[in-house]
Order: sequence, then C-alpha cells, then structure tokens
Amino acid sequence: MHKVLIVILLLIPAWTGAGEFPSVRALRVETPPLIDGKLDEATWDQGEAGGPLRLYEPVQGPPMSERSAFKVRYDAETLYIGIWLFDTRPGEIIARKMFRDGNIFSDDYTYFAIDTFHDQRNAYVFSINPNGTRYDGTVNNNGKVNRNWDGAWRGKSTIDDEGWKVEVAIPLNTLNFDPDSTTWGFNISRTVKRMNERGRWSSPLPQLRTSMMSNAGDITGLEGLDQGLGLQLAPYVAGRYLDRDESGRTRRLDFGGDLRYRLSPRVALSLSYNMDFAETEVDARQVNFSRFPLFFPEKRDFFLEDNGIFDFVTRVGLIPFHSRRIGLNNGAIVPIDFAAKLAGRAGKNNIGLIHAALDTPEGNEQVFVGRVSNYLSDQSTIGWLTTIGDPVKRTDNVVFGPDFRYRNNRVFGDQILEASAFALGAYEESNASNQTDTVACYGIKFELPNDFFHFDGAYLHVGKDFNPGLGFVRRSGIHRYNSNFSIQPRPEGMPGIRKLRFSYINNFTTDLHNELESQNHAIYPLFIDFESGDQAWFRVERHFDAPNEAFEIADQLTVEADRYWATDFKLQVETSRKRMFSGELNMGWGEYYDGDRQVIDIETAFVPSRHLFTALDYTFNHIDISSGEADVHLAEFRMRWNFTPDLSWSHRVQWDSLSESLGYNSRVRWEFQPGSTAFLVLNQGITEKDDTLRLQESEGVIKVGANIWF
Repeated sequence: MHKVLIVILLLIPAWTGAGEFPSVRALRVETPPLIDGKLDEATWDQGEAGGPLRLYEPVQGPPMSERSAFKVRYDAETLYIGIWLFDTRPGEIIARKMFRDGNIFSDDYTYFAIDTFHDQRNAYVFSINPNGTRYDGTVNNNGKVNRNWDGAWRGKSTIDDEGWKVEVAIPLNTLNFDPDSTTWGFNISRTVKRMNERGRWSSPLPQLRTSMMSNAGDITGLEGLDQGLGLQLAPYVAGRYLDRDESGRTRRLDFGGDLRYRLSPRVALSLSYNMDFAETEVDARQVNFSRFPLFFPEKRDFFLEDNGIFDFVTRVGLIPFHSRRIGLNNGAIVPIDFAAKLAGRAGKNNIGLIHAALDTPEGNEQVFVGRVSNYLSDQSTIGWLTTIGDPVKRTDNVVFGPDFRYRNNRVFGDQILEASAFALGAYEESNASNQTDTVACYGIKFELPNDFFHFDGAYLHVGKDFNPGLGFVRRSGIHRYNSNFSIQPRPEGMPGIRKLRFSYINNFTTDLHNELESQNHAIYPLFIDFESGDQAWFRVERHFDAPNEAFEIADQLTVEADRYWATDFKLQVETSRKRMFSGELNMGWGEYYDGDRQVIDIETAFVPSRHLFTALDYTFNHIDISSGEADVHLAEFRMRWNFTPDLSWSHRVQWDSLSESLGYNSRVRWEFQPGSTAFLVLNQGITEKDDTLRLQESEGVIKVGANIWF
C-alpha cells in the first residue's frame, strides 16, 4: 500500500508556472560595518537593494503600505545584512518584547531565512524586533521551525524619524555551508503590527511561510567564504546547592561540556560529557481529565539541536522517538554520563545517530537512535528510524520502520498538497520472563493546508501493547480515523473582519476488532479573525467514550466502565498580544461522562514597557459525576525583567489544588557574549500541611557556559 501511494503521488503533475524568483547580489567588503543598527556607514550606500516586500496579509500581491529594503555584505568570516523598515508613523511602532528567543511576533518584526546549501529544503531562520530582541532557529525539509537552535550572531535595531533599521552580523563558523557555492537561498518578511499587515519578498502567498525555501529567492556573488576549522567547544561549570528534608543538604561543583566537530560542510559529530540541563525552564503544570497519559515537550538544547534530522512522520498521540525519554523518567532527572550524536546531510541523504549512557539507579543503561532519510523528487522524502532501549521499563526494546512524506506547493496553480505514510514494528523482550513480541503500528495521511480550503484525513493503526521505548504513545490496540474540513473566506464589505472560518472536525477510534471505543465531532459555526488581530470562536462538540475499565479523574473521582455520550460547548475570546494589556477567556460547559463539567480558563498579560512582562493564568474546573463532585484550581504567575535583550530575570509561580503545593522558579539569563551564557537558577517547593506552609525541596544553581569556535 505504501509503495503504491509513493508512486501515485510522485506522478501528480506540478504546476510549473510560478515564474522566476527574485535575487539580490552580495558585495564583499574590506572594512566590516559597525553593528549599531544605524546603517550610516559608506558600505551600505553601494550596490543594489532587495525589495520590495509584497503583501500576503490581508490581501495578496501589492507592495506593503510601508516601504522596506535590504542589502547583503560579507567578508571571509561574516555575513552582514542591513534592513531599512520605513514607517510614516514611527511613534506607533509596536515594540514591547525584549527577551532573547521570546515571542516577538506580537511586535513589529522582520524575519529572514537563509538556505546555505541552496537545496531549497533546509534553512537557518533569524528574526529581530525594533528593540533588537533576537530569535533564531533551523528548518528541516520545509517543515516546522526548531526554535531552540541558538547561533552566535549579533543584531541591533534603532528607531528614528524614518521608521526603524536593523543591522545583523552572522559569523560564518556558526553556520554549515558549502564553501564552493556562490549562491544561497534567501527570503525575508516583515510585519507591521498596528495594521496587522504582513509582506514577503519572494512568494507572498498566505498558505506559504517565509521559512519554506522551495519558494525563496537567492543571494548571489558569495565567494571566498571561510568556515574555519569547524570545531566548537562548549564547556560549562556549575555550582549546586540542594536541601531535601529527607536527605539533608548537599553542595557540589560540576563541570562538563560538548564538543562539536564538522566532519564535512554538512555533517557534524557532537560529544557531550556529564550533560547538564540546570538552566532548562520548568514544565508547566497539567491536570489530567482523561484516561490517557499527558504529554510534555522536550526543552533541552542538546536534543533540540539538529532535531529536524530525527523528525519522523507522527500522528496525534504517537511519537516513535521522543528525546525526553532519554535522561528523564516521569519528570525525574536520570544523569547522562556521556552522549554522542552524528547528524547531517550527504548529497540527498540525511543521517542522524545518537548514543547515550545513562546512570540509572539500577545501573548503567545504553540507548541508541538511528535515523536516515533520502530526498526524492522536489520536496518529498523517504526514511527509516531505529531506536534501541527503554530507560523506564529497562527491557530490550527495539522500534524500527520506514516513513514517507510527499509535498507539492504547485498543485492546481499555487495550492499545497501534502501526504505521508509510515510503518513501525516494536520488538520487546522482558528481563523477567524472556518473552518476546513484535507489534506493528502504521498510518497514512492526506492534507490540503491552504488558505481558503483546508482538508486533512488520516488513518492510524496501533497494535496491542505497542511500546516505543524511546517514544510516546497515548493509546495502543486501536484503529483511529480522523478528518478536518475547513473553509476560510475573506469577506469583503464586512468592516473589521479579516477572515471567517467554518470547520467540522471528527475522529473515530475502535479496538482491533473494530468495536467503537470513542468518537468526537466538533463544529465551529463561528470563528472570526478580526483586522485588529483579535479572535473569537464558538464550538459545539459531541463525544462518545466507552472505557473498558474504571479510571480516576484528577486523583479524586472515578469513572466506571460504561458507554457514555456527551455534548459540550466552548466559547473563546482572545485579544491581540500587541496591546499593553491582553488576554484570553475560555468558557466551557456541558455533559461529561455521567455528569457535567464547567471550565473557566483566563489568561492575562500586562506589558507596561519593554523592560517588564507579567502574566497571570487561572483555570477552574467543576466536575459533578455519579462518584462525586470536585473543584480543581490551577494558577500560574509569571514575571520577567528585561534589562537588555541579552540580560533578563524571570520568575514563575505555579499552584494547584490537587497537590496543594506551590512551586517557585527564578531564572537569571545573561548572554555575556554571542553564544556564551550564564544562568542563576532557584527552585523552591512549598506545601501546606496542618494549616501551615512548609518548605519542600530547595535548589540553587549557578552555571556558566561558553561557546568557542575555531
């Protein structure tokens, strides 16, 4: 079946009348510009400028109402980009964010992508706002952005009477590229937030993204670029203080680090000793109101860098490789003594290998991940994944199988068609009984993710007791069918409204004998995107669930095995984050198993200046079913002082009524030079016992890490 799908999709004709993509020529300079955001050096007066940027929101095609231009310069070691973002009303430029890698997309900002191998698939992405706040990441195969890549680059912005300007310097030794290539792919976009207006240099279509390099323009004229030795050292030293009631106080000094060597322009070997994640942000607390496990995302830099190489076709509730399973066991840290990673590209092939040695309480545990993929025609890929090990169950677990992705963004003119298929086997041998079993899992999906009409349909089979030892699976022993139909018109003659959406979403889940276990139908009769950036929508949802055994909700109530139908409603109103005060209100009510449930979720943010961010979130659930009644509260307060774009002090306080405990996280982050960072972290737990507050575990960490390129 999968081979037939691949052949059919590769034979689908692609429209080839897209026309030529724009290009801009880079000029070599002898004297580098001063990176101060003023663009007043003589070097910027020479040569052609790229532009204009054309609208893709709210309409498509014409130039943006505010003019933009950019120029590219370089020397043997650095790429320089100057960007002029003119504005006839500079006093109304929105610039509230000043936190490295934070969400700057509620501000005015410019965003550009660089395809250093000119393969029209992969890229580095960079973004900056008028405060000089920087954001960066990588893109693999025109897919999602891995925002956790941090390059050692500099960027400055200034606001003046003409608008705002940006000056960027990107050291070439922080990038992978082919020194013999004279042309790189490039695209750039801009958002003027007060008008919610967006424009792009190449391919200004709303269904595309600036990071999709298959529709990018070019930088030409790059010659004599020096990649250096391709060696990167990232040592760290960390001092820790830990106070636990049961084990007393401990103090220790740790050191370790990473070594990364570029074996070729496209392939790098990374070694890590005594891996440390003390600076990683704490997880947001979640309360489980279902009979299935919760999912927590990966946040650790070592595994997030190059993670696009390991990206496998996934489905809702299934990730065959989830790196969080390495070094974390239900949230508890399992020391990683040593890890090695080989990742990169050779011709049309991608390769990724990870080996890690874990220091578990039961002894040393070895895990392995192998991923290879090959570029087929245009934007399609076929690949293979193997994982070995299960740090949680400590069994001989092997998961293996192929996947296929098809993507064509020129179907029916300029529309996108995507499809994917995969098959997995899981082999597991228990240490206790030496029994073995091989379980299959496979799926297929079609998608038309376009601006006016969106459709996707998928099928998933997960065998009984399927266990990806280094992955995540929400349900096993099932067939799952789901689809999504959406129409998104842009009405004319309706002032203040940019887009309407009308959607119907469903899914059906059966057991392996095709007996229905659950189904869900959601209708959005009203979904409004306002010109201001505000949103409002209303949803009606009909559920069916037939648990075959009783389970607990929120550690308090029991749902008995039975067949349940329920109807519920949800209303959401969200204001644009561009404002000083913004918020989101979610209200849900309706039937819930054999009773009912009401939900109120409030998220607020107050940003009085670029130096201060505050947010308060609160969720209340009232559940009334036959086994009892419960109120569940979850609250979180966040505050961050931004002294400069590279120095911040954040605070996070979380509380929930189930654990009756409060957690406090304080984190100072200082990037004292590009790529080198110092952290001061404090974690404090507080619980209520006998009507008094008591300190639980206290932890303090000071960590300094450097990045040195040769």
